[in-house]
Amino acid sequence: MELKTILEKNGIPIELTEDECDFLDSIYLPTKYPLGSALPYFYPDKDICKKSIVLAERVIIEVKNLVK
Repeated sequence: MELKTILEKNGIPIELTEDECDFLDSIYLPTKYPLGSALPYFYPDKDICKKSIVLAERVIIEVKNLVK
């Protein structure tokens, strides 16, 4: 969420919602800094994995559009 805020303050709109950013943070941050499990309150099921991939693909598309 912090990166989204910084980008938007600099005139770079990001299409992810706050909930989507929080979801990605809940997976990314603990896996990058593994003091706990990636999803401490549940195990990822097929739907969570699909949602993660869809959001990651959207981020890739947005970044590619920004650097054109």
